[in-house]
Amino acid sequence: SGRLQRALIASQLALSVVLLGGAALLARSLRQLTAVDPGFRPDGITVLSVALPRNYQDDQTLSLTDQAIGRLRTIPGVQRVSAAENVPFANGTSSSPIQVEATAGDPALVTRQAQQRYVMPGYFDTMGIRLVAGRAFDATDRAGSEPVAIVTVSEMRRDFGGRNPLGLRIRHQSVWRRIVGVAADVKFRGLAKEDEPTIYVPAAQFGLGWPTFVVRGSAPGAPVLRRPADR
Repeated sequence: SGRLQRALIASQLALSVVLLGGAALLARSLRQLTAVDPGFRPDGITVLSVALPRNYQDDQTLSLTDQAIGRLRTIPGVQRVSAAENVPFANGTSSSPIQVEATAGDPALVTRQAQQRYVMPGYFDTMGIRLVAGRAFDATDRAGSEPVAIVTVSEMRRDFGGRNPLGLRIRHQSVWRRIVGVAADVKFRGLAKEDEPTIYVPAAQFGLGWPTFVVRGSAPGAPVLRRPADR
């Protein structure tokens, strides 16, 4: 029985060492992740996804989204409101092949994939995404106006060879778009993921699918969206 007790104690000690080591590694990983800049300001943000009927046309979705943004702005404590098809850490992602104007005629061109985001005006300001150069989308970027796009820093570095992309064109979904801005990279899928080359397109020039609203409140973490009965 003495040998059995000693064996059990040794096993418990070995297991404790393993658990302590795992806890230390987990704590270090958490510290490293909390030090990562996500590329946007999450404090004070409320996210609301809406599922619309599948037979909705693009103009119906955009009209409803505009109306909802206007109503959300009237809620006390709301500072900024916008919408997008996808937002960081909240729902899915999608990508498409792109081409850069300066090399579009090169027969050796290799088609590159880039993440794609469709956003409403005010999205970058609401999310707290920094614009490195150029401008954000506004109400003039609508159907019928010149197609425009914003690319991220990682996209600029990968496909523009150190050139300033502002004013150049990029081909996305068979449409040539004028680049009007460069945005900071965003950790879209997770803090541990690498930055992904991304193109932003105005929702009014492409469509939105099911909108996800982003609302910035006046106080960090404030529940600015509540049912009328809860107010």
